[in-house]
Amino acid sequence: MTESGGFMPTTTVPRSFANPILYSSSSAKVAKPSPTEKKLRCTLEELCNGCTKKIKITRDANVRGRDGGNKSETGMERRDESNIPRQWGVEGDDLEMAVEVSLLEALTGCELSVALLDGDNMSLRIEDVIHPGYVTVVQGKGMPNLKEKGKRGDLRVRFRTKFPQHLTDEQRAEIHSILQDSS
Repeated sequence: MTESGGFMPTTTVPRSFANPILYSSSSAKVAKPSPTEKKLRCTLEELCNGCTKKIKITRDANVRGRDGGNKSETGMERRDESNIPRQWGVEGDDLEMAVEVSLLEALTGCELSVALLDGDNMSLRIEDVIHPGYVTVVQGKGMPNLKEKGKRGDLRVRFRTKFPQHLTDEQRAEIHSILQDSS
């Protein structure tokens, strides 16, 4: 039996006085099983940094019985490891991240700590007014580039503003007086 699970047929050795005749008891070849494809779930961190995934493959197989005949066995298992290489991106090397900020932070600016895929944290300072659809781009903080070693894609930070659920009449009046001249 070969490492891939198939059978290797024996061959006839030329007859000589010193060598016995070796032959296969069957003239039919046993078909090699087709490759198995298994989908692996990976996080962005695993794709960015590389990892090893353990997998279990179960399949049906035709095996040769002790009596020389072929029989079918179901549920044969094999455990294997699959190495997911670093820099393994399928849909490009730019990443997008959504960050929620309060209405106060959206209007007055803020400083955020952003967790990156490689485990580092980055400080991000926003001084602009964060309006609907506001996006800031941080160059070189996305996924590793597959074609250019050492280069990374960009990280696009998209902001969502969290509005307060309730305001008192006094808060409404104060906000009104502050904002009425801003438009």
